[in-house]
Amino acid sequence: MTIELAESCLLSGDDGKLYLSVILKDVNENYSISIMSSEFNFNKLNFEFFFKTDLVIKNFSIGTGGRIVDFKDNKLLFTIGHMGFLDEIQNIEHLAGKTISIDKKDKSYELVSLGHRNHQGLFYYQDNMNNQFIINSEHGPKGGDEINVNNVNNNRIYNFGWPIASYGINYDGSNPFKPSHKEYGFEEPLVNFTPSIGISEISVRDSRDSADLNLIYASSLRAKSIYIFETNKKFTKVISKDRLILDHRIRDLKYIESLDGFIVIFENI
Repeated sequence: MTIELAESCLLSGDDGKLYLSVILKDVNENYSISIMSSEFNFNKLNFEFFFKTDLVIKNFSIGTGGRIVDFKDNKLLFTIGHMGFLDEIQNIEHLAGKTISIDKKDKSYELVSLGHRNHQGLFYYQDNMNNQFIINSEHGPKGGDEINVNNVNNNRIYNFGWPIASYGINYDGSNPFKPSHKEYGFEEPLVNFTPSIGISEISVRDSRDSADLNLIYASSLRAKSIYIFETNKKFTKVISKDRLILDHRIRDLKYIESLDGFIVIFENI
């Protein structure tokens, strides 16, 4: 078995381990997505399997997801994209198109949300009143990029509608999607982008201007920008928005509290 692609990495603040999500290829040229981990050491890393999925895919170049972030109760959040599956996305027994939480001790997992196409950004936010939210960014088809929000305090599994509801269309011009999420029992995105911006990683912080507001920063590949959304505290309403054009494809960004600024990773493709 060989590693074809490293999707995301996390140096966990809970246990000091390095977690790496990877696309693996077996001898039959089938692909799967999993997480490997290692005790963090600047001199040598010894990776071993932390979490294996049983997904078998023939084409890993699209819809892989693969973001990892720390979560509550000594758990990780892990995104798994559509992986080329379609009918399975709304099946809660199938991991394609899901966000799951994984216990670091016993490696058991629970379903957090479903109905995802290809979630590229992931952030776990907890305020000083212990309100907890999961914010993710997601690639739509042709149009329909989204920023979605789980309110963790609601203690329910969120369904974001793919492949039934989308504000985008297929690349061949066909449009089998329901234009509304809410009317069909799904969660509406907080933000949707049509045309697509090629949304990537996101970051969240408190607003410096008001105790009643938060800020979401969304990086983009196609639009070569960082989008800034000012929201209410429960991420149910966008108050204002802005755009910082950087003229480079932005693959990743991370807000650093001590610097009151960002680390931004560009790509030249």
